[in-house]
Amino acid sequence: MKVTGTWTLDQRLDQWARVMVHLPSTGSESQQARYDINLGDGSTRHRVINQKSTKNEWFPLGTYRFVDGGLPLSISLSNATGDGTADADVAWDAVAFVPLAAKPKDMVVAMGDSFSSGEGAGKFGPETDRDYGKPTWNACHRSANAWSRKAVLPGRTATVGQLADSNDPTMDYQFVACSGAYTDNLLGKGSSTYRDNETAPWGWGLDGEFKEIPQLGSGVLSKDTTLVTLSVGGNDARFAGLADACSRTDCSDSGYTYANDPKPVAVHEPELIATTIKPKITQILAEIRDQAPDAKIVLMGYPRLFSPTACIVEYNDREVALFNSWADVLNDRMRDAAAATGDANTVFTSPRDKFIGHAVCDGPHFMNPISFTRNGPGDFTEVYMPSRGSLHPNELGTTAYAEVLQEALNGTLH
Repeated sequence: MKVTGTWTLDQRLDQWARVMVHLPSTGSESQQARYDINLGDGSTRHRVINQKSTKNEWFPLGTYRFVDGGLPLSISLSNATGDGTADADVAWDAVAFVPLAAKPKDMVVAMGDSFSSGEGAGKFGPETDRDYGKPTWNACHRSANAWSRKAVLPGRTATVGQLADSNDPTMDYQFVACSGAYTDNLLGKGSSTYRDNETAPWGWGLDGEFKEIPQLGSGVLSKDTTLVTLSVGGNDARFAGLADACSRTDCSDSGYTYANDPKPVAVHEPELIATTIKPKITQILAEIRDQAPDAKIVLMGYPRLFSPTACIVEYNDREVALFNSWADVLNDRMRDAAAATGDANTVFTSPRDKFIGHAVCDGPHFMNPISFTRNGPGDFTEVYMPSRGSLHPNELGTTAYAEVLQEALNGTLH
């Protein structure tokens, strides 16, 4: 039976306010709890969150412009969720409206895959690092060290993360990036009308989305958003699978075909990036623009993983060159996708130059080497499976990414 609870404010607001919801340490089990925010003039916003907190904490739903239009100012939450199986709880606890003097100067949304979530940099939110091998598994691995949090935005002296963690009234930061995300984990399936209740085409509960909502359906974007950061496309390009396959066989051989590809991988991979992945990225950029018409959108590329000379026994020099060329091709097609928008507020930039001399095996290296040490309860446990943080930017790497973002926002693109 569907039950809906509503918090109704007992006073009028005609101003900006931050909405906070309290998540108890127990009884908050949904990864798709949908809150509907009634703004007082008949308009509503929604926000879907992962409630799986392991501690009593206040969670910011977002910052909204409430209007004294004679209608109730309220927040509603029901027990009907996209991940519901009738055997888990939705937490209906306290709500706080925090009045603000003005709209926050910066309203930032960080989306995308593991390179945006901070997979290789540790300090993961507990709701995004739990229960590998169980139905409640989540390894989105949203890190306190993610590059979007480390950036200092123009006109600021503190980082995005510092401002967000202190609930600074001039900053609203929403973080929905998820390790393993494909383009479809941002898009979901169906039209944009249904992004808030549909999952990826292959179903929910799998790596890259787990049981969360598709990122573009989470309600984080709006006409109020000022900045969107994202990286996406590396998983669609099969980089993790290819890294594993090439460690077992010489994939630089001109005849080597990966999985069920119709052509040798050296030919098929660039074609896949150009004909399949680029259009998906173009679609994502268009939908972000539709939902956040006034935001600056920064599409961030990928570094070359390896230095030119192979330093890991599993790969030879030709394979290293092949991997690095694929990163370059993906960057080029991402750049094309951003340029094709014809929108001066949608830009592409790349961390590639920052990582030269700092790839795997370089020193100091910005990329984690391949490791079989488990990195948290959401990481793989099989002895033959590398840690999810392998071949991802470490803390030095996410700092370098943050510098690239800062430079892009100040007009220098790479």
